[in-house]
Amino acid sequence: MDLHQYLIFVSIAFFYIISPGPAVFLAINYGAVHGLKKTATLLLGNSSGLAILATISAFGLGSLIVKSFILLNIVKVLGAMVLFYLGCKMLLSVFNGNKHQANKPKAVKEQDELMDDSYLSFYKKGLMLALTNPKAIIFFTAIFPQFMTAGQSVQSNLLTMLFLGATFAVMSFFCMNTYNVLGQKVLARFLNDTGIKVLNFFSGIVFVAMSGSLALADLGNKK
Repeated sequence: MDLHQYLIFVSIAFFYIISPGPAVFLAINYGAVHGLKKTATLLLGNSSGLAILATISAFGLGSLIVKSFILLNIVKVLGAMVLFYLGCKMLLSVFNGNKHQANKPKAVKEQDELMDDSYLSFYKKGLMLALTNPKAIIFFTAIFPQFMTAGQSVQSNLLTMLFLGATFAVMSFFCMNTYNVLGQKVLARFLNDTGIKVLNFFSGIVFVAMSGSLALADLGNKK
């Protein structure tokens, strides 16, 4: 793979990454509501998941999933469940808010923070969002063969695909953090408690709608 081919991949990856999708909406919402650091941790988890999917695709397992109606739909259903879960969490925060938090014992507060507000929790959310995204698997499986060079060894082509996957994951992390900064530096400045609830409400509706859309999506495999 020469520099020209690499730049073509970077261009394709860039427009794929910045196009509106769950990760983009999550970065904006979480950036505004939870702040830069925790949202960056979530996006690190998302990029880690993409790197894992790219590695799976590089070793040929991605094509097995894409060609299997059952496996692809298992991933699709899991992805829909993750989106539905995130959407419901946002909607529940609108109605629950923090009104009961002040009355809880300190130990319960600390436990709640450990269970749901820790950096590890945010990382796991981002990781699961990526790993259960069937469209990412399809993307890697479709795009990688276009950059393999005929006549090169299997090891050389494998290293090329792993390099492209790492490039994609790093690009995703920095592009998504642009949305993170947008949410924190722009939206958060104009949002009071009511504004945050409105943002969470509409974001929750969007995620529930996306979960339904993914669950009903025809991914093109009828075998």
